[in-house]
Amino acid sequence: MYQSIKERTMNNSDFYNTIFKRKSIRKYKKEPLESSKLMDLQNFMERLMPLYEDIKTEIVILSDKDIKVLLPIRAPHYIAIYSETKNEYLQNAGFMLQQVDLYLSANGMGACWLGLGLPQKESASRNGLEFVIAMAFGYADEPLHRKAQQSSSASHCLKYLL
Repeated sequence: MYQSIKERTMNNSDFYNTIFKRKSIRKYKKEPLESSKLMDLQNFMERLMPLYEDIKTEIVILSDKDIKVLLPIRAPHYIAIYSETKNEYLQNAGFMLQQVDLYLSANGMGACWLGLGLPQKESASRNGLEFVIAMAFGYADEPLHRKAQQSSSASHCLKYLL
């Protein structure tokens, strides 16, 4: 049976509600996440819904030693997405990593996309896939979510798009 992208990815109401309050976190507590949280995240990432199923991807958790960050954002953990480079691969990678972003925010962790983050040379490609983008994540050392009044304009705009 056919399911729309919305039905496949927004079936968790926590994620849908998180859209309206999530924000990029740029300050993190130094302590790493518990291994159980990292395992839960890994399990979630293994079940991600791609936008294009014919594009091969791999998403991995990296330590702070495995990535070079050119911004003053330091986190205990990073996620890197690698992809086969073919039509629409950037949209596919963004679609998948945004699901991870919402998962983290809905589960009490902060995240920030790193356009200026590069894996170390030995992590620059994986299994023939090219690095696309990285995301910092961990426990926030600043408010995790936007205030209600800041998120109300986003929900107001989104009702016209759905």
